[in-house]
Amino acid sequence: MNDGKFSYETEEQQKKKVGINPKGCAFLAFFFIMVAAMIITSFMGNITACIICFGILFIVVGIMGFFSEKPSLSRAPVLLVSVAGALAIIIPLANKYIDANVDMSELQFNPAPAIVIGIFMIIGLCFLLIPTINYVYKKTHYTPVMAVCKELDMHYSRSKNGGRTKVYAPTWEYYFEGEFITVKSNSYSNIDVPEVGAEYELYINPENPRKFYRPSIKLLIFFIIFGSAWTLFSVIAAIAS
Repeated sequence: MNDGKFSYETEEQQKKKVGINPKGCAFLAFFFIMVAAMIITSFMGNITACIICFGILFIVVGIMGFFSEKPSLSRAPVLLVSVAGALAIIIPLANKYIDANVDMSELQFNPAPAIVIGIFMIIGLCFLLIPTINYVYKKTHYTPVMAVCKELDMHYSRSKNGGRTKVYAPTWEYYFEGEFITVKSNSYSNIDVPEVGAEYELYINPENPRKFYRPSIKLLIFFIIFGSAWTLFSVIAAIAS
């Protein structure tokens, strides 16, 4: 409720109100743990373990991407990420047990820096490509409607250095297929915050009218710049090495 009155809320309702997503937090923790594991194992010279961690990460990313919305044949290509992850696990294990006498210390080069650079390059490409693909896909497959921003739910997001930043989750109202629909965004942001009472173009999932996407050029530019920077630095590091 956002009527300014006091109300008793469960812990789960309070978490939803401030935008805490347990699944999202768990995935972020898993992502950073796997990246750290890849970096550590690569510098230890355990290339097989590093590649396996890489494969596990890709398997989870692919599965979560497929089930992020209602599973359908149109989303099946996302599972190719999981297939690539499975191959990244199977191939090095098979190679290791087929030829167990290979000694990585006999190689004329140290593969650890190349693997670390490759990891950061993949991360940069993910930040660069995934939001862009998502933007293009939903603008071409979702139905555009004009929506009014009815209100903004604000709370403070605490940063690592202890500072606080205002972030907002808008509530939208739009007319779609004969009915007015009011729905609140499930994510908070301080980028491209809408104005209360103003109209904006949203894209509605025809199969689930309460699921919408708001195309934001500012947010897309942010991801493109961030991803391009990671990718460019990785390329420069690869050339320098």
